[in-house]
Amino acid sequence: MNDRLGELRGGGSADHGVGGGYGADIEMGAQLTPGAVSGAQGGAFMSDFFTEISKIKATMAVIRGNIRLIEQHHGQCLTAISVEQGKASNEKLEVLMEATNAAAGEVRNKLKAMDTANKELMRNDPGSSEVRIRCYQHGTLTRKFVDLMSEYQEVQTKYKNKYRERVERQYKIVKPEATRAEIEQVLEGDSQQEVFTQQILQQPGHAAAKSALADIQERHRDIHRLEASIAELHQLFLDMSVLVEAQGELLDQIEYTVSQSVNYTSKAVEELRSANKYQRSYRKKMCCMVGILLILLLVIIIPVLQTRRRDT
Repeated sequence: MNDRLGELRGGGSADHGVGGGYGADIEMGAQLTPGAVSGAQGGAFMSDFFTEISKIKATMAVIRGNIRLIEQHHGQCLTAISVEQGKASNEKLEVLMEATNAAAGEVRNKLKAMDTANKELMRNDPGSSEVRIRCYQHGTLTRKFVDLMSEYQEVQTKYKNKYRERVERQYKIVKPEATRAEIEQVLEGDSQQEVFTQQILQQPGHAAAKSALADIQERHRDIHRLEASIAELHQLFLDMSVLVEAQGELLDQIEYTVSQSVNYTSKAVEELRSANKYQRSYRKKMCCMVGILLILLLVIIIPVLQTRRRDT
């Protein structure tokens, strides 16, 4: 399953946020468009399919734009000079992440539904050119979506690590002698508020500790939010890996069906050539037999005619 996912990785709704266009898919050396396929196949069946493909691409474009904005807001959170600034960026981040995760779930569900439809079509008409086009287009779109989600996950993981580094620095402002184990306990648990409260009460001048405490609390919430987002993306990757595996099996089945059709066609052509050869041979034999019969008739008739002429 992981090998198939790696193999495929190598290679619209305004409610979700803002984003630009998405590149056209090119398969088998030619660009496939609804008009071209509809003209060749005739009917709205493939036109509806390409309409759905366009909608998925539009949603993916929105996701790509949101990822850029999420990265920008993460940077603003890390460079915020006040708690208020950090909270404002955090609120925007939360909205963007929720919208992006919802859009990703929407694309995943549409790709899964498309995969189910392709399998049904494959069972009914495995040799259809429409089925091959649908499966290749679906495979291309799935690969692009996996790449996009991988990019999103990398951004989330990168800033999760940056937030952890920020918490570590802030912790050492108040407690320079803190051990690594103590810092890890703060990062992994919810005990930092109690620890910092104790530090603040023990120090006569605790302005720096108060500021550090507020920052750590905010970053700690960011870390938890990112961990939840990363876990959600991990589940999405698991779903997509199953889909990619199924897509690979479907493409293998199509390839086998096409190869069998080619073999049958080749055999039929060979048999037709043999039939033509036998037909030509048969005609030659018939011509020879007719010629021999004519000669025999002449050999028999001529003497008879000569005998009758002499008798008369």
